[in-house]
Amino acid sequence: MSLGLGERGPGAKAPFLGEGLFVGLKPHANPGVHSIGSDANAVDERAWMSWVSLRYGWGLVAVLTVCLLFAEHHGAQDMHGEVLDRAFISAERSGQVPREIAYVVLGGLGLLGILRTRGKLVWNWWLAGALGLLVGWAGLSVVWSDTPGITVKRLGVVVLMSVGAVGLGLSWTKEQVLRFIAVSAALQVAVGVVAESVYGYFTPWQSDYRFGGTLRWNQQGYLCMAAVLAGMCVREAKYRWVVGFGLVFLLLTRSRGSLIGLGIGLAFWFVLVMKPKGRVAAVLVGGTLVAVMLMTGVGEKVVDGLNRKGEGAENLTGRAPLWDELMTYVVRRPMTGYGYEGFWTDTTIDDVSDDQHWSIDAAHSGYVESLLTLGYVGVVLHTSALVVGMVCGLVLYWRTRELVYFLGGVFCCIYLAGGYLESVLLVKPSPISFFVAMLVGLMAVKRVQVYE
Repeated sequence: MSLGLGERGPGAKAPFLGEGLFVGLKPHANPGVHSIGSDANAVDERAWMSWVSLRYGWGLVAVLTVCLLFAEHHGAQDMHGEVLDRAFISAERSGQVPREIAYVVLGGLGLLGILRTRGKLVWNWWLAGALGLLVGWAGLSVVWSDTPGITVKRLGVVVLMSVGAVGLGLSWTKEQVLRFIAVSAALQVAVGVVAESVYGYFTPWQSDYRFGGTLRWNQQGYLCMAAVLAGMCVREAKYRWVVGFGLVFLLLTRSRGSLIGLGIGLAFWFVLVMKPKGRVAAVLVGGTLVAVMLMTGVGEKVVDGLNRKGEGAENLTGRAPLWDELMTYVVRRPMTGYGYEGFWTDTTIDDVSDDQHWSIDAAHSGYVESLLTLGYVGVVLHTSALVVGMVCGLVLYWRTRELVYFLGGVFCCIYLAGGYLESVLLVKPSPISFFVAMLVGLMAVKRVQVYE
């Protein structure tokens, strides 16, 4: 069956648009079919005016990065300490005006991008359908949510985030999307470094130091991982600094879930992207590095650094009792859950935190979080959307050799694996989820221009 992906891979004989993943036009129905949101949009030379036309440029990158900072980042003083302050958790969940304004701006820019981009939408119905079912079930959960007001409000944030990500993705070339993810992630990490330095928290020479910046440690780890993988996918060599920058601070977060995610990305890169000569070189260099680390004892120190001691979210011995406790809530509403973002109320936060003896406002597992909010139905829908996204992304890359599809498929796989250790969800707003929404959006829909 022809996949009809819009571009031809090496030796591919598929028509421009076929019957497969993307559906919207018949193959060669019109010789004047032109892809929009690919290389059709040139870079605006007047970067400082880029926000007016939504063409890619440093001005628009700065505006979007600032919006993401206001939307999901916090003061460095709030992110450090043994546990998060209960008052901070409550304030974060109740919503803050800068966060709401930031998402309105992101959604508005995305909507503007959708309206200004001419052409016809061509859908990958497998992925679009899977995502639609997930979002639809989350929307339907308003009916049984214990906090319908919060559910509606949080769903509005998800919609704004998704519209912003998809609209901007359609407005840029695929290479520009990769550049944005790499540069914006690196800038957000850099802001975290500055914030820690200002407040005196940046002490990497101390044995118990973990880099968190303006996010929680594991969230910062995922952001660093995004910078590394996106920097690898950008074809221009001048962006390679992002890879090294992100890798250094990823190691400083000591986030095991993020390191596992990076390992998954590198494994896919090794198998699908690297040329045979590169694979041989990678095996030789990697093997030599491992041997040196084992002989010098550095490897043991690295393992000790990642083996964080103590109870709580940062240790599996602290998460297992938490999951056992949360499953007692799941059995009360196994099929539907408590509604999207409807479980973690002030009452349940206090009850669970008192039982576990540390401040908790998340399940620290994407699968348990899905069970609590959307039930078994939600877990199936969310997992299905990720599996379809992973398969579509990797198939699209195999047929087109466009690394933006590779990165989207890999992120879906990372979410599938990372959901065991961290509450990473497609419908949970965060800087990394904004990037993933942009990539998944490019896999789910594209625009074509049809000339009469």
